[in-house]
Amino acid sequence: MEDLQKMYDEYKSVQNCETSEDFHFAKGQVDILKYMLGLKDMSEKVYEDLCAEEEAHPNEDLMYVNT
Repeated sequence: MEDLQKMYDEYKSVQNCETSEDFHFAKGQVDILKYMLGLKDMSEKVYEDLCAEEEAHPNEDLMYVNT
C-alpha cells in the first residue's frame, strides 16, 4: 500500500507533463492508483458488513439472501 501511495503522490502532480499525451497518461495512472488505494478500505467495509450480517442471522445461508 505504501508503494501505491508513493506512486499516487508522484503521478498526481501535473508539473512533469510536457505534452497533452503526458497529461492524459498521468491522469489515467492517477485514476487507477486512486481506485486501487480505495479497494482496501472498500474490501474491509464489505467484510465488516458481512460479518455483522452473519452475527445478526447466524443460522441463515447468506449466500442466497437478497438485499
